[in-house]
Amino acid sequence: MSLRDDPHADPQDARIASLETRLDHLESLVEGLQDAVHRDSARHEREIRDLDEKTDPGQMSRSIAEHNREHGL
Repeated sequence: MSLRDDPHADPQDARIASLETRLDHLESLVEGLQDAVHRDSARHEREIRDLDEKTDPGQMSRSIAEHNREHGL
């Protein structure tokens, strides 16, 4: 039986227990949000790194040359 269901329990205790439950839920939500932001940030970093590699002048020259060879240009 929880404090909220006990008719003899101090109303303050029941209120505190309710607030603790809500706080636990909010903490879980914040942790989930932090994880999502971290994953998104890591994905963006990978995308930027990949774009940097693809737009490197040397890499672009090699890619263009390879494309030309493959397509007979």
